[in-house]
Amino acid sequence: MIEKNNMYKEYLIFYIHIFIILAIFSMCVFIPVKYIKYIFFIPLLLSSQWVIFSECIINKCHPNLNNELTDIINKLSPNTYKYIKNKYTSNEIVRLNAHFVNFINILMLTFLTFRVIFNINFI
Repeated sequence: MIEKNNMYKEYLIFYIHIFIILAIFSMCVFIPVKYIKYIFFIPLLLSSQWVIFSECIINKCHPNLNNELTDIINKLSPNTYKYIKNKYTSNEIVRLNAHFVNFINILMLTFLTFRVIFNINFI
């Protein structure tokens, strides 16, 4: 019964992560340009919390959960997951995840900046 509760907790936290990511991406794409100045700090906060805590704060609240990016890789491509597990230590995997998330955040900031500079509205 305890394993089943942990499994539900893992799925809940995974879906919370997915919801947050989709919400931020949709804000970057669909929000009008005049409101971007109010949400521009969100990717900066996400990047800084990854640098400070070396992982997502949601994962820090539940330290018994596995690293979720490598779990996604395991579900999509088990061979790639085995390669990553054999090649990198767990600390290096956490750093790789942090670099990936920071890359996505910088990409979002760049996208928002171009939208503001060129006044691009998608709606």
